[in-house]
Amino acid sequence: MPEALGLGLWALVAAGFDLRWRRLPNLLTLGGLAVGVLVVLASGASLLGMAPASAWQGLGLALLLTLPGYALGQLGAGDVKLAAAMAMLTGLVHFIAAFALAAILALAVLLTCRFVRDLPYLHGLCPEGWLTGGEGTGRARRTVPFGAALGIALPVVMILLAGGRAG
Repeated sequence: MPEALGLGLWALVAAGFDLRWRRLPNLLTLGGLAVGVLVVLASGASLLGMAPASAWQGLGLALLLTLPGYALGQLGAGDVKLAAAMAMLTGLVHFIAAFALAAILALAVLLTCRFVRDLPYLHGLCPEGWLTGGEGTGRARRTVPFGAALGIALPVVMILLAGGRAG
């Protein structure tokens, strides 16, 4: 399914941007959201073939889960937009699974970085700024690049859920 391959690559590109530059370009996030909305409106299904209601419910859940984190300064605007785009492109079930896996990945990174930051030779495992939030304006700073976790989680979830359908 070429749509799934393209979606997985898009998610990994987003993860790369968040890991490297700690930002998610609007072209990726809002572009993905626009494509998701257009696909649902034009075809009557998400890019992965889920019902339109599933895509819209996923979008609502994505906003419900991420906007409080953004308001508290723990998530960036790009993380919110990426989650919304993913939900619209995939549907509710894929989004829930990807969000849950991303939360586990982000927690693992945070705990690992907190543990190894003072250990000789191992502190390099966590790039500078992941624990401090890097440079910022006066706004509370994020600690873990959650967009990267989402971008890595989505292809994994797509593979796992596709394997469940094939078997």
